[in-house]
Amino acid sequence: MKRSMVAILLSVPLMLVFSGCATHKLENQLKTCKDDMAAQQSAAKKNMDDMKANLDICATVTSQIAAQNVDYAMLNGALQAEIDSEALQIIALANKVQIRLPTTFIFSSDSDELNDKGKDMIKKLAANLKKLQGRLFMVEGNTDNIPTGPNSPYKSNWDLSYARALAVVTFLMAQGIDPANLGAAAMSQYHPIASNDTADGRKKNRRIEIEILPQNPITIPLQPPAPPAIPGK
Repeated sequence: MKRSMVAILLSVPLMLVFSGCATHKLENQLKTCKDDMAAQQSAAKKNMDDMKANLDICATVTSQIAAQNVDYAMLNGALQAEIDSEALQIIALANKVQIRLPTTFIFSSDSDELNDKGKDMIKKLAANLKKLQGRLFMVEGNTDNIPTGPNSPYKSNWDLSYARALAVVTFLMAQGIDPANLGAAAMSQYHPIASNDTADGRKKNRRIEIEILPQNPITIPLQPPAPPAIPGK
């Protein structure tokens, strides 16, 4: 009987030790579980925020596409006579409307001075561009690949294309287009739309392009690439 009591008394501390270990283990498991749940909740919230941001981007893009379609339809209707006579083209692209003006129609050869037909054309064009709200107008000068001559006032096609783009911008400002919504760029000979091997192709490449863009274009953030794996880790 005494031996049994002694055995029982000796086993009590051991039971308490094991019980304490089990409790500590359970507490660690519970903490790990809570940490995992918190991490999952944080990831779920981030996913929801990302989804909302993507939905906002989609809504903005849809709105901009709808506005672009309205711009395209309005300009086509207002300038149909000029389109029919091939004095200009209106093109709907992925994120903008583009107006192409052959420089042979609006400028004299090797000149950045608008001729009378060019002034009349751009006056009518400006009257319609002013109806478009929240738009930017980037005017780009393009040439063929024939270098400017030794007697030309322009050192290169870069100079000629910029001078013509600037002449159009200046005339648009004179017609009441807000200068804050205008820009001029030289594209020189490096963005052809036809072959420069033929006279007809070179004629097509000599042009002014007016890009009609939203004032606040949507930008889609790109996810950074994952860091490369480190061997042994």
